[in-house]
Order: sequence, then C-alpha cells, then structure tokens
Amino acid sequence: MLVARAAGSSLAGIADFLDALSQPDPFILIKAPVGGFEHRFGQALEEGVIVPFWAKLADLFHLISLSNRYDEKRTAKKRRKVAAASGKAIAKSKETMVRRQISNVLCETHLPVIIADETEAALMSGIVETADLVLECGPLDEDILASLLSICCGIPVHETLEQFRQTPFDLSRLHIDDLTLAVRPGRSVETILTALEILARPITSEDEASGGSDTDDRKSGGGKRKGTDTQVSVDIIQPDAVTVEQEPATSLGSISSSAGLVRKRAAPTLRVETLAGYGDATSWAMDLKADLVEWRAGEIGWGDMSTKLLLSGPPGTGKTTFARALCNSLKVPLVISSVTSWLEPGYLGDVLQRMSAAFKTARANAPCILLVDELDGIGSRAGGGDRNRSYDDYWTSLVNSLLELLDGALKSEGVIVVAATNFPDRIDPALLRSGRLEKHIVIPMPDVDALTGILAHHLGADLESVLATVPAAIPKARLRPAAPRNAIPLKQRRTPSADAADPDNGNDIDQNRRPLRD
Repeated sequence: MLVARAAGSSLAGIADFLDALSQPDPFILIKAPVGGFEHRFGQALEEGVIVPFWAKLADLFHLISLSNRYDEKRTAKKRRKVAAASGKAIAKSKETMVRRQISNVLCETHLPVIIADETEAALMSGIVETADLVLECGPLDEDILASLLSICCGIPVHETLEQFRQTPFDLSRLHIDDLTLAVRPGRSVETILTALEILARPITSEDEASGGSDTDDRKSGGGKRKGTDTQVSVDIIQPDAVTVEQEPATSLGSISSSAGLVRKRAAPTLRVETLAGYGDATSWAMDLKADLVEWRAGEIGWGDMSTKLLLSGPPGTGKTTFARALCNSLKVPLVISSVTSWLEPGYLGDVLQRMSAAFKTARANAPCILLVDELDGIGSRAGGGDRNRSYDDYWTSLVNSLLELLDGALKSEGVIVVAATNFPDRIDPALLRSGRLEKHIVIPMPDVDALTGILAHHLGADLESVLATVPAAIPKARLRPAAPRNAIPLKQRRTPSADAADPDNGNDIDQNRRPLRD
C-alpha cells in the first residue's frame, strides 16, 4: 500500500513509470517515512511482490541486504540480481563514497539500483537529482489505516475513520511491526485502535531499563535489537611510565639522602628494545619508532610509514606481548579488540557495528595501536572447509567491511594496526595486499638464545643473585659402574663350554651358574 501510494503521488501516469523501468540499468529511489519500510520492501522484492520476478539483493555497501536475509537458495524461480541500499545506511555515509558505489554498479556490474528510504529527512541532493525515478509518500495517516483495516479485517472505511476521530493519536510513531501486532483478523475496530494507541506511546525510561528499545530505534526500523549490545567493548591501555622502586637502605646498603637511607632501582618495563626472539618484528618496530618521530614533526606523511602488521605463529609465542611492548616503546595508547568479540552477537548488522566501533575508538585515541587478535576468525571470501555455503554472503560482507576499514592512509591516519593469528593460511589474501596488512612476520618458537633473553628480562635486577646461587654441575649418574681399565672386553672372554674343554683351567666351573653370553 505504501509503494502504491508513493507511485500514485509521484507520477503523472503509468507511462512515466514504464519509461524509467525500460532503461537498461534503472536507478530508482523510493521513500516512505515509516519504520520498517526498508526491511519489508526488501522482502517484497525477494518474494516477487513488487516486480514480476524473484530478486536477489546485493547491498551497495557490502552489508546485509534490505531483507536482512542471507543468500538463501530459491529453486522455484530464477532470481535476478538487483543492487539495493538502505536510506538509513546512506544517511550515515559520505556522499562521495555513495556516488562512487552507485557509479561502480552502473558502470561495471550493470545492475538495476534501488534505494529504499524510511528516514524522515531528505537524502543527499546528488542522489535524489540523478535517480531515473523518485517515488515518495508521506507517513502513516488515518486514510491508509482505514484502507488497511478494510482489506485485512473487512471493517468499513467510514467506521474506522469515525472511531479514530473520537480518540485520535499520533500514527507517525507506529512501526510496520506494530501494525502486524495490532491488525489481526476477527478483531473489532475498537480493539485494534486501542492496541495501536498503546504501541504509539513514547517509550519511558522504565521501559528502557527493562530492556525495551528506544522510540527512535523502533521508528527507524528497529536497527538496534532488544537485548543486544551493538557496541564493542575494547580495552585501552596507556603506556607505562618509568617507575622507581624504593626499598629500605638497611637491606640494600647505605646510601645517604636528606629523607633517609634509601636505594633506588628502576623496575623492569616491557619494551620492544628488551624483548628477545622476535627477529624482524623488532626491526619493524624500531623503524616505526623513528618514523613516528618524523611524522609528529611533519617531515613525512602517514602513508609513507609501515603502520600495518600481521603477526603469526604458534600459541604462546608472545604476539600479544609484542603489542604491549610496542605500546611502551612508542609511548602511545594500545586499543585491544578481537574478532571473537566482534562475532559475538552473530547478527551481521551488529557484527559490522562492533567492527566499526573498534576502529572508531582507535581513531579517537590516535596516535595509537589497534590490536586485532584472532584475525583468522574473520574468515575468507573463498569459503571452503565445513562452512555452510549458504552463508558465504555473510562472510564476504565481513571481509569487505574490514578491507574498507583498513584501506587508505587518510582513513587510518594515526592508527597503527597490529593483527595476530595462529592460522595465517585461513586469512583472505586481499587482507594481506598493499595498503592493508602488507607486512607479515612469523614469530617462531623461542630458541636457546631467545629463552635466555626472556628469562633475563623477567629476572631484571635479580639476575645476578640468581646466577650466583646456581649449584655446581652434578655429574650424570651411570646406569652401570664403569669397567676397570684392565678389564677384558666381553667378546674376548672365553665361554663356559670352551673352559670346560680346556684341561688347563682345572675344569672347575660352577654348574649352578648360567653361562655368560656374548
């Protein structure tokens, strides 16, 4: 009904509609400021309700489709691909990026483009003025409500209008889901309008405390789902300051001062310079430290620096420790996040919001280090393994969104990205290309020299006393006593049978003893 109203109020006749749709790659914008319109419009496209074919929706921004469905298999009819986008998503994006995405679709993939918009404000003029067809209608009113009750419940239009005028309320606050809850066959007009009036009331603070979503979310399509935290929780660690421990001078010797006899020694600090066993990662960190000084002085640009690193290696090789030490060496904050925390909600929209929130937090604390742990959890667009092929679009959206967040020096200026994984072979190759995580360093298991350096770091000032208390070498115990120097080799000894046949030996063999074998 909203689509019909938008077409009827925007077109002079059916000829304008047919002219726009007959274009090779039509670009259509439809706007209905009713919560839930985008979602239900996408479902109607997929089910062949809006156009006479089953549509396969491909989101312009590599997010989930308008219908919030994955790439389900439709065998009843052949599906035609359509590039679709949400007005809410466009309203949050930069116009230059939106123009580029639409242009890429029209020029490269040659797909029809449909934008469904349920926001109240007008979209950017560069999109509205270039669309081949713009369909628009107003919010819900008593006329469309009366028609809806007539179609679904058989209630006469005049009866609904009369009852509504007696107890009017704000219909613009209603969501399409609210209509589904209230408008049920067999209900009277009084029952339906009473339910709608309750659903249209503003959400109170008590309702929010009990887990209800706020009014704006319900009105704009329910983007924030009940009980779901769409913001990722990240840890922000500040670099360690140089600390000094003070101990009584009676136990450390006599050093006089005006405040008393004390001795000071610097506490060991975790820094890249003191780490052992990291090889090329240490060299990369030292080069970055020097470049960061020049960047702060304005001598080089951020794009001239190597600021994105992938660390891989077996568990326990200290990949996270390296990021913590890098924080102290560069004297910048460390923002810690992980792919596991991103994927926790499961729902693609929430996952993408958590991913974006992690990078947004890093940009807000720039210059800083963003540690992305367990990167292999992001998957690969190639699929394979035991993964359900029906959800390949889900994982493709995740990889594409991460590529967009990583790509470009201006977008990530001030953010040093360090990703860690135990399984580098599971990572999409596009994430390792130039401009992304192009520097890949493998951290091996520590050898003897590395273990020595690790122990020396952790022992710190106690190293000398520990070495002084090392016990003397203990000789290795033998399983058998050492043979005398003049002993006859075993193979040169004579056997008992030979001794018995030799008359010179007195033939005095003890018959109770077992013969000695070579």
